[in-house]
Amino acid sequence: MKRTYLFVILCPIALALLVGIATNQESWTEINAATGATRTRTTKALLFAKPWVERSTWVSERAAQLGINTNSDWQLLGHHKQTWGIATRGCGTAPASFHLRSSDQTVLSTGEQEAFVRSFVKADEETRERLIRELADAS
Repeated sequence: MKRTYLFVILCPIALALLVGIATNQESWTEINAATGATRTRTTKALLFAKPWVERSTWVSERAAQLGINTNSDWQLLGHHKQTWGIATRGCGTAPASFHLRSSDQTVLSTGEQEAFVRSFVKADEETRERLIRELADAS
């Protein structure tokens, strides 16, 4: 009798825990402040982590061609977690490089693109904002 009661009590609890773990999902989005590239990673059921999926910009591609290391400038852009049907979201502040996605590099010659990328990657946030405004004005 006691075992039956124990089974009746523990079985729903164990099932609820399994459902909670199985429905747990978490995703992170980061942005590279130096290039505007973004990357996203998702983890499901606390165990199954997918690799980072990166979306490059023309600045990140050009920086890679020039051999400029930009791997240390990743920062949180967004975080989403869902567990037990409850969703939580968090976000960071988008850097100036976020606007590179809508910029048009074709207004710059190849030499100007190289100079832009070199100065943009090494600049501080205020200078990056100014460089993006100048690029937008040139379009």
